[in-house]
Amino acid sequence: MLHPEIGKNGAVFVESDRVSWAKIISEFEKQQNVKYTITNETIEEAKKKEAEFLQQNQFYPAIASTIYRIYADGKGVAPHVDNEKLLPGYKTLRLEDFVAKFVSSQ
Repeated sequence: MLHPEIGKNGAVFVESDRVSWAKIISEFEKQQNVKYTITNETIEEAKKKEAEFLQQNQFYPAIASTIYRIYADGKGVAPHVDNEKLLPGYKTLRLEDFVAKFVSSQ
């Protein structure tokens, strides 16, 4: 890190838009002109699936499952954000712009 005084040897939190999964899916549906089928699972079901992936040495799906579970149970929200300290004046992409870039790259 170029400016260690910002992190003070601790965690640094950076975020972009705070949006729901429903909003993200809705934006993809709009820009791709498709309808996705969404299923929901409980935190317990997610933990079970995560454990199964790990048992089968499927680490990437396990990591993805862990991240989804953490966000689903509300523990993925940063206690504070250091965006302005790290990148003064930098503007993150809006969800609509991010999805447009992603869709156009496919």
